[in-house]
Amino acid sequence: PPPPPPPPPPHTPLLTRAHHTYTFALPQDRSIGEKRLASMPDRVTNTIHTRGGSVSCRPTVINCYEGDLGSGDKWWVEWKQFMFATQLATGDGDSKTRPAAMLKPIKRAKYPAVSAEEEAMSLPLQTLSQAIFDAILVHIVNSVSPSGRWQQLRQEMCDALNRHKDTRTLEILQQTYGTTDAVFLQEAAASFRTSAAKRLGGRYIVAAPSTLDTSRDQNSLLLLRRDLFLEASLVDRTEEVMKTFDRNVPVAPGDLFVLQVDDTLGRPYLLASFHGDTNGLATIPVLEAVTALAARMPERRLIFGLD
Repeated sequence: PPPPPPPPPPHTPLLTRAHHTYTFALPQDRSIGEKRLASMPDRVTNTIHTRGGSVSCRPTVINCYEGDLGSGDKWWVEWKQFMFATQLATGDGDSKTRPAAMLKPIKRAKYPAVSAEEEAMSLPLQTLSQAIFDAILVHIVNSVSPSGRWQQLRQEMCDALNRHKDTRTLEILQQTYGTTDAVFLQEAAASFRTSAAKRLGGRYIVAAPSTLDTSRDQNSLLLLRRDLFLEASLVDRTEEVMKTFDRNVPVAPGDLFVLQVDDTLGRPYLLASFHGDTNGLATIPVLEAVTALAARMPERRLIFGLD
């Protein structure tokens, strides 16, 4: 068994002393990663794309949050406000939601390391694990850089690498892949589809499944050259494939996009863009389901783009 944690310091500013043992063990516990207790809520709440093209960042070291993270006390106030009180406009319509309400249960079918008990309480477990993980990072960086220089460096990195990510991605697609016939994209934010249509729409058909995932905000898309493919021939076959899966196949909305399309020479295609899960549990069922659909459409050439 691992050695017991040292006693908590007289002042534990990030979380209560009662949580000290868990706080000490979390960074060293590989099962936290296997169960996705910190990475899953981070995926959903790290950087949330809102209607209108703006983003809202969770107060944490590992994104481009612009507020002051100079102490655990400041961070904790902002973190609770963001997760439980802030109302964000995401997706379609006029509704708003709190980031904590955007979390989804972690299913044993997709992550076998999760016990049945943990699956049942996975929402509060994710929230707690995320808070502890963020608290540890805030404590570390303020300990090694008490002057706050780390915050300035982080903002400079965000300016260089993150804040213009979509613009840079579109530049690469336009300049490096501008003559490509078909581009298979995965894990794209719903807002990226809108940006791509504005920037690349003259050259490419920006095709997306009828239902986009705006919660995890990870969607599979296709870019098809307008001078080669016929937009009027597009038929979304995604739901036809999705409905063949039972509840044990870990495919989330947005992971798979299956499209029927013809080109200007009359050649028929079946295209599939798919983002597989980390453990690969969905890869074989998805491949089998898509190839089964292709077998019922033998006149169409199947092209499968897999991430």
